[in-house]
Amino acid sequence: MSCFAIVRSRDNLSRAQKEIGALFKIIYNMYQPERFCKKLLGIYIYSQIDSLTQACLSRTNDQPYESRIRIMQTTSLSGIWTLCWLESSDRESAAPTRQEILDCLVDVCGKSIRDGQFLPVFPFNAESKLVQAEMQRMTESHPDRIRAPLFLNRELGLLSRSRPVKKQSRIPSTIPSTIP
Repeated sequence: MSCFAIVRSRDNLSRAQKEIGALFKIIYNMYQPERFCKKLLGIYIYSQIDSLTQACLSRTNDQPYESRIRIMQTTSLSGIWTLCWLESSDRESAAPTRQEILDCLVDVCGKSIRDGQFLPVFPFNAESKLVQAEMQRMTESHPDRIRAPLFLNRELGLLSRSRPVKKQSRIPSTIPSTIP
């Protein structure tokens, strides 16, 4: 099951990153890791969260991607951020892409860039070449909407601009020859 988030403003982004990351950690811990298939595709910064969510829910199938983007459920925190869970499909190829989510949001919001910035979210272990290729495609289609990507480590509950990794315990490379 895929999802995307809408955050009310850039001022709320840091808080939303922490809270959404923590939510994914809770969900991750509820399932066996190999069965956990929740995927956060991106965060859209848009001040009119409620109207955007309603517009996304009431759209027709005028565009080819629209039949694949159906909001099944939303999870929200005090109007600061909303997580939109999309209908799932058994086939990975039927799941919407980040590009399709972005196209949909731009169609719903209109072409004005005063509001509406998209931060694509990738798994922390995504290959750099794949991230760069996808970022280039999205930037070419909507250059004024794309911002730097975020990376999600669901296990640790970290959603950040850098690729979060597990902290390794440090083992000394040498054992002291004298004991105090």
